[in-house]
Amino acid sequence: MSKFRFRKQLTSILLLTLVLAMVTGCKGPVTQPQGSSYPLQLTDSFAREVTIPKEPETIVSLAPSTTEILFALGLEEKIVGVTEVCDYPEAAKAIEKMGGFQGVNVEKIVAAKPDLIIADSLTTKEVVEQLASLGFPVLAIRAENIDEVLEHIELIGKATNNVTEADQLCADLRGRLDAVTAKIKDVAESERPLVFYEVWHDALMSAGPNTFINNILTAAGGKNAMADATTDWPEVDLEQLITKNPEVIVLGHDGQQPEDVKARANWQTIAAVQNERIFAVNPDTINRPGPRVIDAVEELAKIFYPNLFK
Repeated sequence: MSKFRFRKQLTSILLLTLVLAMVTGCKGPVTQPQGSSYPLQLTDSFAREVTIPKEPETIVSLAPSTTEILFALGLEEKIVGVTEVCDYPEAAKAIEKMGGFQGVNVEKIVAAKPDLIIADSLTTKEVVEQLASLGFPVLAIRAENIDEVLEHIELIGKATNNVTEADQLCADLRGRLDAVTAKIKDVAESERPLVFYEVWHDALMSAGPNTFINNILTAAGGKNAMADATTDWPEVDLEQLITKNPEVIVLGHDGQQPEDVKARANWQTIAAVQNERIFAVNPDTINRPGPRVIDAVEELAKIFYPNLFK
């Protein structure tokens, strides 16, 4: 190939990269639009430089959110290990279990010899470093908001040489999020509902201002009743809740249903109870920083603004 033709091809690639970076729905540069080149070096959420020597053919996922991302990218055939809590989609339940609430089964992971391990907040930095010390590429991701979920989808796309699929998924998710934003943009702050998100009922617990849940409530157009909490997961006493008088109560757990809330002693003075605006949601869509967070935003927006989402 002549130098002229090489430079011409290089210019075309750079122009394509620029166009894709402008139109993609996710944050972060798209540096390799035609696929990833290996060895590939990426930076994870622990600020670790991770080198992936070759395109992964076998992957272990150590969190439900990363398992959902891998399935959404069409990589289910490459997943050789997941955790006990990876239960979505249904096919994830049949994959070999290599961890859970009790920790990671290092022996099983070593025996599987994965080309890539993807960890999330369920995995401590110590375990990540232990697995990395055994010679495995370990990509640790921790999303604190929706934008970071999209960035991590793109990061996993790069790591697995599924850049195009990741871009398309992010564009779809961002488009759906933008559609919600557009519908509620004219709702004044004073008209946005005060929402109490119940993480658990005994003891009564909610989500504070620096949580992933708070970000989702805000994106859906709600005002978190516990946005002024001094901790991420505050315990709430009834007197405090009555004073706040939320207009909507969202049950983010399977412990009770709206009927149980209505029957709670001394809750009948709360606006959400009086107006029967108590809703149970699938906690996994809200708690897991994966593709289904947009499902959660859409569902909550419909709850908050039924007249706008008919």
